[in-house]
Amino acid sequence: MKTLTNKIIFTRQVQEAHNQTSKEQKKTNELASNISSIQNSGMPLKEKFKLSNFPAVELSLPKNLKELFHIKNKGEINKEITVVKNVLDEKNILTKSFQASNLEDTAARVITEFMRKSISDNAYNYMFTSGTSWKDISEKYQEKGLELMRRISKENISNLRNELKSLDNDEKSFLDSILTVKLRATHASDANLVNENDILGIYSRKLLIKKNIPFTEVNSTRKDIKCLSNDDFVFFSLEPGEDFKKPSSRFGSSIYSIDINKPVFEQVSCISLYDQVTKEPPDPKKYIHGISREAARILQKKDPSICDFMFFGKEMRTGLGLYLLKRIRNIPHSDRQKILSMKSEHELNSVINGILRPEIKVPKYFFSKEYTAALFDGNGGFLDPKKTNNKEYMLDKVATYYKVLAHASNNLKNDYDIALSAVNQNGTAIKLISDELKKNREIIMAAVKTSGMALRFADEKFKVDKGVVLAAVHQSGESLEFASKSLKKDRSIILTAVKTSGMSLRFADEKFKDDKGVVLSAVHQSGEALKFASKRLKNDKDVLLTAVQNSGQALTYVPKKFRDDKQLILIAVQKNGALLRYASDRLKDDEDIVNKAVQTHLTALLFCSNRLKDNLETVLLAVKHHGKALLYASKRLKDNDIIVSAAINNDKSADKYASERIKKTLLLNKL
Repeated sequence: MKTLTNKIIFTRQVQEAHNQTSKEQKKTNELASNISSIQNSGMPLKEKFKLSNFPAVELSLPKNLKELFHIKNKGEINKEITVVKNVLDEKNILTKSFQASNLEDTAARVITEFMRKSISDNAYNYMFTSGTSWKDISEKYQEKGLELMRRISKENISNLRNELKSLDNDEKSFLDSILTVKLRATHASDANLVNENDILGIYSRKLLIKKNIPFTEVNSTRKDIKCLSNDDFVFFSLEPGEDFKKPSSRFGSSIYSIDINKPVFEQVSCISLYDQVTKEPPDPKKYIHGISREAARILQKKDPSICDFMFFGKEMRTGLGLYLLKRIRNIPHSDRQKILSMKSEHELNSVINGILRPEIKVPKYFFSKEYTAALFDGNGGFLDPKKTNNKEYMLDKVATYYKVLAHASNNLKNDYDIALSAVNQNGTAIKLISDELKKNREIIMAAVKTSGMALRFADEKFKVDKGVVLAAVHQSGESLEFASKSLKKDRSIILTAVKTSGMSLRFADEKFKDDKGVVLSAVHQSGEALKFASKRLKNDKDVLLTAVQNSGQALTYVPKKFRDDKQLILIAVQKNGALLRYASDRLKDDEDIVNKAVQTHLTALLFCSNRLKDNLETVLLAVKHHGKALLYASKRLKDNDIIVSAAINNDKSADKYASERIKKTLLLNKL
């Protein structure tokens, strides 16, 4: 839907860009407002909606996707409903107000929209109530779920209008370009997302787990899930125009594109203009050539808020345009005029992705028959789908980017030269080759030499092949997990594995966890491998010293009796002062230990004895290295001018931990 700038009213009131006043729209709204429940039954529509002047329409509701729905209130909608099909009563072809075909379409749209919003509300509610980053937001507003997202969006639009006030002609022209250019949501993946009926289907992370569908877990970090709880959404990037603009994606070698003027985007989706977790800023100079350093520096700054750049449904496009104007206004005049003049599809793509990192989120899942697909060739271009069975063409493409093999014909996936080229880049490419070539030892050896974890996808006969497994664990000790039980009892295999990755000790046969030579090699490579050592070796001083020297964190696996060992604790706290928490009370009062600890971590002062928290020398040493350590000093020393001055000199924000007397003095000095 194209929205012109003169449709957006810059007032203190939040107003809709469009006012629908037709009788048909009023009838649609009346239908929607009267829906109370939709059961999987053949009840006539006029009885279901309590409307008297509509022909009889029945609802035929299959159950084959019932697991997609989770609605607690049975009065809203039966969770087994998935598809709405209107079957018109042949006896009632026309009424005074509507033709039957119009009612059929209207009913389908209303019911589908109702279902979509009901399902989406659950995803939004989970996000706002479970994500730690939303705590202040959920406490600030009474609204929940979908309505909270709608409220946030409307407030953001209103705030932008108030901040921008009147626009000059150049700004209006730029905004009009944003509001009228074709915008497409794009999704990249290595998974096969198109079914036999040519329907694009994408599930949220939560649904993938629920349906036991394998997926690349690194796409959503633990921090994303803990802080944002947005793992019940499907993610899309944003591009203007018909053609694909992105030359590649870390998320996959296939890219799918959908026009955002679709009901699912307009009714239940939202956009955030920055990544809400990562601190990595956009790179304006990479996309917008010719701008000044000052402009790039200003545009690189991210909005500190988590939600001021979020917009919902039909407001996504408007929010994008207004927010861009807000950012552009802060840069030097010449740079501003340059960017405002960039209005072609490619120029707008540079502006959008140079200043922002737009991310569209669709709740739960996404299905569509209307999409465009393309294949990255790994070299900034796209594959020609007509040449995926051309060996010369595909060999050249695979040599540049091994993932292209996924799109080769079955005939070429069974080609030795192409397979070897792929696995020489990344051993896990054996996932993409034919089953026949997975039994070829030369191919497998080449694969595990570049990526030991390729052993996971090799034919079972190679998991008992000592030569193959030895090559695999030499490249990646973690690949020991996929070796046969018999080879997990082979000492030469185990030693090779733990020397590469100490943590692979956990996959070894139990007898090696009590083998001092093996365990010493493991903890020498990774101190935290101590976790998997036998009880006997966890009490071996040589093993403990080696582990703690490699990683102070190994102290967490040290038996309590050794936590009073000054030599061990001193080694640990010199690496990480926070590990003082695991020391005995005696050593927490040892000046040698504590003075080393407070230099390497600000919380070390928290774990030391009360005596040393009131020790001038110890606390002074702490705040000189970490000003905020003043927080853990004794009340007496928080009122010590020398201590507080040293803390503030290291970190200006430490002043808030000073005594009230010193705070008042600091305030007067500022005046």
